[in-house]
Amino acid sequence: MVDGTVGLTGGGGNPPSIAIIGAGVTGLTIAHGLVQRGIPGGEIAVYEAQQTPGGMAGTFSMNGVRLDRFYHFLCAPDREYVAFLSDLNLSDRLRWRRSDMAFFDRGRLIRFSGGVDLLRYPGVDLLSKVRYAALVAAVRAMRDWRHLEHITARQWLHGWLGRRGYEAFWAELIRRKFGPHSDRVCAAWIWARIRRNAQSRRFLLYDWLGYVRGGTGVFLDELVRRLSSSGVTIRCGLGVERVDVDPEGAVEGIVAGGEKIPASRVIYAGTLIRLPSLLHGPVPRDYVSRLQRLESIGLVCVVLELLHPLTGRFWTNIVDPDTPQTGLVEFTALAPDYHPMGRSVVYLPHYRVLDDAELATLDLDGIVRAALPHFARLNSRFRPEWITGKALFAEQYAQPVCPVGFTSSTPGFDTGVKGLWALDHTMLLPDDRTIAGCIGLARSLLTRLETTEFFGGQGCRGPR
Repeated sequence: MVDGTVGLTGGGGNPPSIAIIGAGVTGLTIAHGLVQRGIPGGEIAVYEAQQTPGGMAGTFSMNGVRLDRFYHFLCAPDREYVAFLSDLNLSDRLRWRRSDMAFFDRGRLIRFSGGVDLLRYPGVDLLSKVRYAALVAAVRAMRDWRHLEHITARQWLHGWLGRRGYEAFWAELIRRKFGPHSDRVCAAWIWARIRRNAQSRRFLLYDWLGYVRGGTGVFLDELVRRLSSSGVTIRCGLGVERVDVDPEGAVEGIVAGGEKIPASRVIYAGTLIRLPSLLHGPVPRDYVSRLQRLESIGLVCVVLELLHPLTGRFWTNIVDPDTPQTGLVEFTALAPDYHPMGRSVVYLPHYRVLDDAELATLDLDGIVRAALPHFARLNSRFRPEWITGKALFAEQYAQPVCPVGFTSSTPGFDTGVKGLWALDHTMLLPDDRTIAGCIGLARSLLTRLETTEFFGGQGCRGPR
């Protein structure tokens, strides 16, 4: 099990010389890839500030049932995740099912899973609907997004949908996702969002989505088990406070829990926005400048266990002006076996700018209490007594902002410090963060490391 595990240690021998900062999917995948490429596990240590591995893919226990902290599902393009599950002999845990999406707008729950639903969508003129369908068809055929980096999402969508279509289908979604940054989001982000969903749509009628039976913890458990059996050390509950760089510009180690730990090779797989505050010593100014230009939106997510289904839809986009949440994800509508007692599990994501003070004062009971009237609007039969469990999780930097010209400021793996590499989901833009994306990003770094001195002249050129 992953939950409650602190200081997992794989093996003894000499102290590790490779430090990986962050035991999320990216960091753990990198550790796995290094072992596959011939690095002895005993040379690798992974450091994680949280008490358990997994990062945003981590799990928790509610009423004795293990659940994901945030919602995770697969779309058709998520081949990296599918392949990794196969590598870990977990393919039998993967399930694909028909899924329904809806909009909650002006007090109504409106099905929105295909072409027929688009035609039936109330309050939108036929021309706007036809233009929306044309946009989706064009995005499906459009492989290159780079020309879209230089125009805002609003301008691009206005061109395709007109003002009425833009206001009906996208304006409120973008505003709720990016808040004060919404007018700066580039069209490439919209392209990626539409394309990912469109590639998972079957016969223009419904979405075909996947999930891991038993939750993401099944994947994390097996990955951690294999790393530990290979000798890799995973130290949870031990946040890294500093990355030390010597006067010649080479990494010399880290400081974690007040302890100075030597390391000749360091891979930072945390949040890039936080990295400048950790660097101690001479670091190239242009690299730090790129990091300081990155922007991100926070995520507050409430998880509820209910006696009965709330909407019966997996994904509901909320654009109702009187309802503050960004959306509602009823995960058990996609994965009916997610809860062993047959209860409904609902995630309420709310994207917002979060500072340290707000993070410290988030009130779970207050958020749930404020949401109760809106649940009754979603389902007239809802009663507060349906709620049998609740939890709250928050990430200060969950959703990178994807502004016009974002590639000019997105950093690469190389930091300019010898022996130090860094990455996070900002590098996935214009795609959003997904488990598949994090796995692919980690593997891209591993490929890059094969062209450097990282492997110490071992002649490694790919996994064994």
